[in-house]
Amino acid sequence: MRILHFYIKDDERACQYIDRLAGSMLDGTEIQSCDSLKAFRKAIESWKPQIVHLHGAWRLSIARAAKIGMKSGARVVITPHGQLEPWVIKQRHWTEKLPKLLLYQRRCLRKAYCIIAMGRMEAGYMERLGYNTRIETILNSLITETISDGQMGRQMFLAYKKVLDTDTMELMLPQTKTALRGFIKAGITGDSRWLDSEEQQACNAVSDEEWHKIAVFSCDEHINDTIAKGIECIGFTPPEALPQSVDNYHMPAANHAKAVATGGHESPDDALLSAIKASKRQIKEQGFGICHLIRMAELLTHSIIDEEKVAGELKECGLEQHTSRIMHLLSDMTGLDEGFMILPEKDDRTTRRIKKIITKHVNI
Repeated sequence: MRILHFYIKDDERACQYIDRLAGSMLDGTEIQSCDSLKAFRKAIESWKPQIVHLHGAWRLSIARAAKIGMKSGARVVITPHGQLEPWVIKQRHWTEKLPKLLLYQRRCLRKAYCIIAMGRMEAGYMERLGYNTRIETILNSLITETISDGQMGRQMFLAYKKVLDTDTMELMLPQTKTALRGFIKAGITGDSRWLDSEEQQACNAVSDEEWHKIAVFSCDEHINDTIAKGIECIGFTPPEALPQSVDNYHMPAANHAKAVATGGHESPDDALLSAIKASKRQIKEQGFGICHLIRMAELLTHSIIDEEKVAGELKECGLEQHTSRIMHLLSDMTGLDEGFMILPEKDDRTTRRIKKIITKHVNI
């Protein structure tokens, strides 16, 4: 875990806090800090941090650092150090604070993966501001004896881990996404011979760090059973077990994709039609997930489908274009072979929007 801290040069309190934090972090955490944008850009390019931790508020350089960090692919964490409390915002509100809020401060807070508050009162202020609901409360051992340096370091480590365990597909290397598709395909078909050479190679070359991203994504998407079958078929030995739960950030629970119930008395044709029709509503509610694609892929792979009948009914319902987009996603994310498709696949802007709904769990 690589963390790059950025603070304002004359902010001694933030500098002391970073030093204390750096000395109390768990093993495996690499930390660098800088107090100028020039040094910050250099560290971003050469060191490629996973998280950019910004300290303070209102300064344009902090907002610029946030933008640079996000552009590089790093995830932004902000500790305001009390600078967003009501009495601070009221100072020169009309002449300074409000213009800065409108120009950059509000956007900076909204785009952060999480805000670190140093007490429940500050966390309450941040909640009432309403710019970001992802707020973690971690006391500062510099100003209170109710928390030790070690406790502060452990809590911050867990906050960083929560950030990195959110939307893990976004962080996956291209070859890791290929491996994920390979594990899913093997899990659906029950036979590793369906995998092409690129997928085979990617599955066998997954590192410990990249496997963790797959494992977290698998848990989030309720596809542990499919992934478990896939790794067994391929003969891959995972460095860590698939988790049953993960502490990370999500969209509202009502919208998050739920595990798919299987079985029932529907014929394969009717089950597939029901799944495709339901996907239209699920996408609209942002509750469509890869678990739903896997269920469709299983029906298409293992069942005898009357393609003409199903395609005809979909056309009558006005779902022909929608189904073609689903076919593309099935190919792209589950490795479904073209021979199993009931309609030609279609890749357009709408298809990419649906894929974003599947892979992205937090709107940032």
